[in-house]
Amino acid sequence: MIFETALNIGEIGWCTNRNGDIRPRTIGLVRVEKIDSSGIEDSIFDNYKAQSGYEEEYMCVETGIRSGNLYTFGRNIFKTEKEAARAVDVYNKKINRT
Repeated sequence: MIFETALNIGEIGWCTNRNGDIRPRTIGLVRVEKIDSSGIEDSIFDNYKAQSGYEEEYMCVETGIRSGNLYTFGRNIFKTEKEAARAVDVYNKKINRT
């Protein structure tokens, strides 16, 4: 199975943190998790029911491969600086409402 990921090894992703800082980072590891299970019909247990999901996670050269930070695409790593800035703005609006 072949996956098309948003970022590839060697490319630059734009990472955000809790302080709202945006920094370029070099992709060093790509991890994709794809869940597509039809499950077991009529099961009383949630973990046996149908499940689906897709998530891209990245590790960056600057923060360490295998021992550094894990960034989730669309949550704290983005393809462009503009997308990262938009995510920081949305986050700041959410925390200022509470």
